[in-house]
Amino acid sequence: MEKVVKKSASISGRSPKNNKKTITLVLGGLAVLLLIIVVIVLISLSQKGKENEVPKLTTCELNNYSCFNNSCPTGYAELDMACKSGQVCCNKIPVGEKSQCEKAGLGCYKTSCPFGYAEIDLFCWAGGACCKKIVVEDRTKCELQGFQCFGSILPEPACPMNYVSVNQSCSVGEICCKEAPQKNKTFVIYGYVRIKEGDCMPPIGPNCTTTPLVTQVAVFPKTSESQMSGSYFRTAAGPINMINSNESGYYEMEIPYGDYSVFVKDPKGNNDYYCNTVTYGGAMCYVALTNSKQFDILIDHSTQ
Repeated sequence: MEKVVKKSASISGRSPKNNKKTITLVLGGLAVLLLIIVVIVLISLSQKGKENEVPKLTTCELNNYSCFNNSCPTGYAELDMACKSGQVCCNKIPVGEKSQCEKAGLGCYKTSCPFGYAEIDLFCWAGGACCKKIVVEDRTKCELQGFQCFGSILPEPACPMNYVSVNQSCSVGEICCKEAPQKNKTFVIYGYVRIKEGDCMPPIGPNCTTTPLVTQVAVFPKTSESQMSGSYFRTAAGPINMINSNESGYYEMEIPYGDYSVFVKDPKGNNDYYCNTVTYGGAMCYVALTNSKQFDILIDHSTQ
């Protein structure tokens, strides 16, 4: 009887260890299960966030234009704004409506302004350059006299070395200067002669051309507007110097220090000496030769 009781006690003594091991396994399993649930929830939330994410717009789209693959469709003009790779930015052209540039009476050009025109910051439908014909009035009185305007960070602007100030107006914060005289020296005057012909009214057509011209370039003493007959200078006096331009329209000659007018013979104007540029002081095609300078000449027979 005693032996039986001891055996029963021994069996009863193993139960707590088994229970502890079972509890540990259960808790470990619950922890793993909880971790899996957390990972699944986080993945689900991430995917929902991507679904609700607003697509990133390109510069073109932010400006209310459209991006197309490769090229713009008919009725659209290409703009220089960023799209995705392989796409171009396009602006729908309103039928019959003029651009800001055209409303201002100016011309739109595909890439850049032609010779004799300045680019203006106005919008063109095709995203090209808005151009305005350069006229004498666009320059300051100083520049019209053949001098230069210089700016400075100093409160009172000053002319650079080897220049002297001239009493002519410039833009605000600038001073009018001319190079100091070097009377005992000769300088080179050079440039290009071109002739412009055809219908050059905006939009520019294919028959509007500006080409190099082979002709005589002549330098005379400073000539006033009163000595002109229209755009032509008719005089019995000979030039100080003259030379023919080459096939590229280029000419070059040496002239002593001084004030001059430069003319070219116009083959479509009875070979008379031509000039259509007058300075503020009334001098024709005026060059103040105080050092070597470039002076380009355009014979303009185009329709403007």
